[in-house]
Amino acid sequence: MSTDIDLIAGYRYTMLKEVILMKQNNPFEHFQLFLAPALLILLGAVLIVSPDSASALIARLLGWLLAFLGICCGIAALASPQGRAGKVFAAIALAVAGGTLARNPLILAAWIGRFIGIVLLVNALSDFFAARRTGLRPGFSFVTAILGLVLIVLPMTASRLLFALCGVAVAAVGIVMLISRLKGPRYPRDPQDPNIIDAL
Repeated sequence: MSTDIDLIAGYRYTMLKEVILMKQNNPFEHFQLFLAPALLILLGAVLIVSPDSASALIARLLGWLLAFLGICCGIAALASPQGRAGKVFAAIALAVAGGTLARNPLILAAWIGRFIGIVLLVNALSDFFAARRTGLRPGFSFVTAILGLVLIVLPMTASRLLFALCGVAVAAVGIVMLISRLKGPRYPRDPQDPNIIDAL
């Protein structure tokens, strides 16, 4: 029994030593460690500085996807003998919507901002009238209504704010990852380190 335990311990020691030597002799180790945090920080900075370019890229990709989907649906509709007119109309609508988004990508961000503004305004008005019926104070319904009107008038503000907040979150993740990797390796440099617990 003790011989088997010694063999297993010796095998684990040899494997640990080989892994450590491989990690120490890898010239691209530091490059690989810091590549992902650097890319995340760079992406976060781009989203913070230029949120319109990010929303335009997403809308353009969505537009090309919708156009491709419309073409595929049109081909499938022409091959199908039943309900051809409705399917062809849906395919044309998808293709036109995708082409419009691909040509004017900021339309999506503008309409999303307007939609959020309309939702906020309707919510504020319903809260206001409900408060008047019950005799309560309207609370923050005036602030919500003003915010909704601002988003309707300036619809790109919501998109810019959303992408800027996403940029802050992505950059924060990259900074935390960079700090954790700067603290040092998580594997022991010396296999004979007494702090290593050998669990069998």
